[in-house]
Amino acid sequence: MKLVALTPVALAAVAVLALGAAPASAQAYDSDSVVVTTPPANVQAADQARQDYYQNKLDAAQAQSKADDAMAQADQALAQRDQALADRDAAQDRATDDRVIQREDQRDDLP
Repeated sequence: MKLVALTPVALAAVAVLALGAAPASAQAYDSDSVVVTTPPANVQAADQARQDYYQNKLDAAQAQSKADDAMAQADQALAQRDQALADRDAAQDRATDDRVIQREDQRDDLP
């Protein structure tokens, strides 16, 4: 025998069918009132577990997105640092070349 978990909507449908199958004397009720049935605890627990599962998946996806963003920012910062170091090295090389040129010019000016 296969067990089937019923959703609250299915339980409500079963309740309506059960009321329809009841004897006529049991059907004497105020049509303006609403009959609310609470699903069994195992159905409520299953629904809550399902909601918790998907909420946890959503939370995990958001955390992964934040981690990915942080990694991308770290990679960008490293790339900017590497560029800054390359710019500094190029500036130092130009400064060294300028000093060499100035010394050579000064030697050329000597008698």
